[in-house]
Amino acid sequence: MRKEVVELERLRQEIEQAEFEAGDKSDYIDYGKPNEKQLEQAKKFIAKKNEETKLLMSQLKDLLLNTSQDIVDEWVNWHKSFLQPITSASSRPRNNAAVTISPR
Repeated sequence: MRKEVVELERLRQEIEQAEFEAGDKSDYIDYGKPNEKQLEQAKKFIAKKNEETKLLMSQLKDLLLNTSQDIVDEWVNWHKSFLQPITSASSRPRNNAAVTISPR
């Protein structure tokens, strides 16, 4: 894998991680019953992660705009290569997929 592809993927993963951490802290606010100090810290953390996500998204956009199409295609095809077996594994048509939700 070329270094440019690795850089695209690194940024994508950093974005995913920052979004996960913000969401995790949001769940803490919703379900963790934080006290006032904890709530304020959690809100600051979420704001920080949201800003981090914006910065990383901007970096990814700039990189995509300044990267040759063959590099972008390689990155996309790499994702397709490991997602294809997952999507092909189902014998059911996607629009008829059953979803079961268990009550808490």
